[in-house]
Amino acid sequence: MARHADDETLLRNVHAQGFSQRTMARLLHLSPSTVAKRLKQLGLSAPADPPPRMSTTRRSPSHPGIPAPMLNDLRELVDWWWDRREAL
Repeated sequence: MARHADDETLLRNVHAQGFSQRTMARLLHLSPSTVAKRLKQLGLSAPADPPPRMSTTRRSPSHPGIPAPMLNDLRELVDWWWDRREAL
């Protein structure tokens, strides 16, 4: 009985962090159907808007270790290479 109470506590904590049901199942070593069933028993549901898997911010178009003029030259070289490759 104590183990089930511990599982409920863990499930509530993971649910409060906003994880998807699949992630909750993986973290708790349970099947997704078991997680869904237990969430329903606890009166909880999956988060309506799960957190994004990737960063929503875009990376800058420059590379921090390459100076901008050199980066422009590299882009021109790559464009030339693609044109050359298509011509072959």
